[in-house]
Amino acid sequence: MLKNFTDLLERVKSIEPRTVSVAVAQDEAVMSAVRDAAKIGFIKPVLVGDGAKIREIGDKIGFTDYELVDCPDEAEAMKTAVELVRNKKADVLMKGIVNTAVYMRGVLNKEYGLRTGNLLSLLAVYELPQYHKLIYCSDSGINVAPDLEQKK
Repeated sequence: MLKNFTDLLERVKSIEPRTVSVAVAQDEAVMSAVRDAAKIGFIKPVLVGDGAKIREIGDKIGFTDYELVDCPDEAEAMKTAVELVRNKKADVLMKGIVNTAVYMRGVLNKEYGLRTGNLLSLLAVYELPQYHKLIYCSDSGINVAPDLEQKK
């Protein structure tokens, strides 16, 4: 049982890093999180977005170990980030500072999106000091009223 984020991070260190395509990555908080995940060997980042801004932020926070795909336009960056996953050049799609509506349109796009016919889901993990283990919450924003079969 994973009791806290420290346990989770130890478990993560034992698996192969996943390539993560970050859609519209030019945000300091996003890039700091990606830098930290890359530093522990959890991910190999591909930052998609405004190349000049990404390099500027990367220099500011001491983050240079990433692949960059320069796409200054938000919609084009989203499309490119999704296509990297669809074409198996990345394993995971991560939301940067892209508008949620643009993000979901990219994910669900019939031509280049990530539709598979399977249920799309969101998972959040919380650590509360007053509780003895991590709390997992799924579908707080995507499947707000799943039926029993979807829950399975």
